[in-house]
Amino acid sequence: MDFVYIVVVLFIIVVIALFLKDKEHAGKGKLPYEKIDALFTPAERSFYGVLKQAVGGEWEIFGKVRLADVIAPRKGMSRSNWQKAFNRISAKHIDFVVCNKEDLSILCAIELDDKSHGNKSRRERDEFIESACDAAGLRLVRFPARKAYVIEEVRTTVLGTFLSLESVNNDAEAVTAKIDETEDVPDVSVEPPKAEEACPKCRHIQK
Repeated sequence: MDFVYIVVVLFIIVVIALFLKDKEHAGKGKLPYEKIDALFTPAERSFYGVLKQAVGGEWEIFGKVRLADVIAPRKGMSRSNWQKAFNRISAKHIDFVVCNKEDLSILCAIELDDKSHGNKSRRERDEFIESACDAAGLRLVRFPARKAYVIEEVRTTVLGTFLSLESVNNDAEAVTAKIDETEDVPDVSVEPPKAEEACPKCRHIQK
């Protein structure tokens, strides 16, 4: 009886050992990553819709661009200093980059400042990015995150130093985009159509 008990116990131990070994091999084949649901935060997604209306017709807009893809350490530095300078920008990114549609040359970089930018560590990060972009000659535009933006104001701020004010405004009135952070495309206010009027003499409708 004892012999049978020992055999059963050994059998159970072997089965458990084989199960754990298979699980270990399976774990080695699967990397510890998971998909992120959306590229932009709700605030970034809303502003992206405004940015497309403001400049998307003439310029290309990219989001979540690595800082090291738009600026680089200067040539002529020692290898160690170059690596140190590169390491400071390699893990940081810019919210949006506006480029020429024809050759994708960079017009400017855009940062959307939400409440998190008030934190000390975030302020230090922002100051560094501003200094780095300024040193590299890359124009950096900052916008505070809001629930409402003026389309022409965004357009003028982004393009105003590159285009004449007349070409930026096109003699058009500013259009306000009212944005709910849960919506993908912002609502833009439009002028309602004029009501049809009847001729006082013949009573026919005038178009």
